[in-house]
Amino acid sequence: MAEEKWHYNVVSLLSGTERDFLIRNNGEKVAISSLDGRKFGLFLSEIHYDRIVTDDLIKVYNQLSSEGRDFEIVFVSCDSCEETFNMYFSDMPWSRAVAKYGVNGYPFTVKRYYELEAAAKKEQSLRSLLVSSSRDYLISNDGSKVAVSDLEGKIVAFYFWFNIPDKDGGPDKLTRVLAEIYRKLKEAGESFEVVLVPLDDNKSSYEQGLASMPWLAIPFEDEGCERLIRYFELWPFHLPTVLVIGADGKIMLKNYDSLIDDYGVLAWEAFPFSEEQLDLLPEKARAAQTLESLLVAGDLDYVIGKEGLKVPVKELVGKTILLFFAMNGSIWCQKFLPMLIEAYHKIKRMDSAFEVIYVPMGDMNTDPGAFEFFLRMPWLAVPVGYERIGSLENTLEVGYRYGADAYPFSGERIKEVEMAQTLESLLVAGDLDYVIGKEGLKVPVKELVGKTILLFFSARGSGTCRGFLPHLIEEYHKIKRMDSAFEVVNISMDKDQDSFEEFFSGMPWLALPFGDERKKSLERTFGGGPMASLVVIGPTGRTSTRYATRSLATHGADAYPFSEERMKELDQKIDEMAKGWPEKRKHELHKHRKLELGRYGCIYRCGDCHKIGSGWCYLCDMCGFGVHPKCALKEETKDEEEHDEERSECDGEVYNDFEDSEDFKDSEGSEDFKDSEASD
Repeated sequence: MAEEKWHYNVVSLLSGTERDFLIRNNGEKVAISSLDGRKFGLFLSEIHYDRIVTDDLIKVYNQLSSEGRDFEIVFVSCDSCEETFNMYFSDMPWSRAVAKYGVNGYPFTVKRYYELEAAAKKEQSLRSLLVSSSRDYLISNDGSKVAVSDLEGKIVAFYFWFNIPDKDGGPDKLTRVLAEIYRKLKEAGESFEVVLVPLDDNKSSYEQGLASMPWLAIPFEDEGCERLIRYFELWPFHLPTVLVIGADGKIMLKNYDSLIDDYGVLAWEAFPFSEEQLDLLPEKARAAQTLESLLVAGDLDYVIGKEGLKVPVKELVGKTILLFFAMNGSIWCQKFLPMLIEAYHKIKRMDSAFEVIYVPMGDMNTDPGAFEFFLRMPWLAVPVGYERIGSLENTLEVGYRYGADAYPFSGERIKEVEMAQTLESLLVAGDLDYVIGKEGLKVPVKELVGKTILLFFSARGSGTCRGFLPHLIEEYHKIKRMDSAFEVVNISMDKDQDSFEEFFSGMPWLALPFGDERKKSLERTFGGGPMASLVVIGPTGRTSTRYATRSLATHGADAYPFSEERMKELDQKIDEMAKGWPEKRKHELHKHRKLELGRYGCIYRCGDCHKIGSGWCYLCDMCGFGVHPKCALKEETKDEEEHDEERSECDGEVYNDFEDSEDFKDSEGSEDFKDSEASD
């Protein structure tokens, strides 16, 4: 059969109603008619998905260009954000010489670019990387200057860093582990240094982060930071990262952060980063690992069974252990569990010295679904978040959350600190004893004492927050009609005043002023992030729950006052109703296959009524389309009754209604939200 060819009119294909040109990434306009009769490719792509394809295509384009071939590529962006389009388009080959080498890149050809690349790599040294025309020094955390020449002959790790605190406001995990590696190498007398390359645009954030770090840094907003990013060709999704530069000034190791992620503090054993040492690292890690090193942290030397059973880890030593990392809200974990249970019983009959240990990816103490998930399992579990702190790392996090007041970090002491909390201890700091309303209104915090307060951690840049806001406003008014002693206070995570004012203008409640210093302490206490987190402070001033988002999404105003008893009552009621619902249901907006009923520990937006939901949902696990049970249980159409066949494939597109621009940065910051319609 002959190959079918398609013929297009180039001008009609590529032009718009008021546009008859394309653009190059240097701003030059190119008439579409100039492509008529030429070979060209349409490259449809977006920054988040096709980076590898783009790199390969650039190589081909460069080769064809260098050979004088008559070939062009037209980039058709699928990005929804102009900033990401510009970032992506600017890296296509004809602009690299400009961006990386400035005027020295003239005449900005592919040939000139690679000539400069070869020369730069040949002459690369620690001095060429770290010294600029206006600076030949670095700074320490006390502000003193250290000459770059003092580092010559050392192995230096370049830490490209954003100040993104962990959920409790302390340094992120990479910073903490790198600091421990740094300490070990220094104590061993090794010739090693770390240089912080700050990428923050907030000076106070930079200073706060640097104050806790033992190494040197490039000064804030120094031009050298951007120059190093361009030089090493680091994209936003490469960051943060750690590059290791040898004593000769050449790159020894890219992505040392990946080794740290894989091996933790043991990654210090890779020093001096020779191929031999790197090859030995996996073996050293295996040699150092024991069951107790994995599962014992301080006094937490046990795993748990049903009905409060505690099994000492030492009783499991010598057995074959399977660690089952799972999340209740994941449809794949839900589907895999029955298969694992069946395999577990078969293996146990063959070998009694075998055990499975569930490692919950949620908190079994605060997430009823996670504990219910465990109750379906015939094996043991790591007590993460259950009764006591789940690991030594969590113990450190409690220290970050409560500071020295929590010492000696026992369960009893932490309880004392929590019981002593008041609304004023949370929202008053010196003269900052008020929150704001509209038109500059100041409301004293003391006027809110005795009320139930909802702290709403939000950001305009978060699609999840924007999607959740209308639902919260609707339920806010319902609760206010029931109880006037209720209020919401917005804690803005926005990056600029304009975003804060625009988002807050649509809210009928109060807020902390933008940039208020109290935000940091609230973030540290509650781990708030740009993910629509809702924290409930009861009339006593103590925290009722840090996870009200899911409750409000599931039950609306009926969840008020968000007490444990009320939540249990409502959950039992809806679970009882679910027993009478069909396992599968067709929906007129998703005719490809039936939707399956499940209970998911995440927030979703209903594909039918477009309102927020949580918990029970009818979902397509292939495309992520999900609807509320009440929407799915509407009377089936006559067509559905007559054509009840189910196709094995789903033709639906992946369903995403929030279009988050900020949420991906802090996926650990909230367990309540799912960015794409209840899909896993």
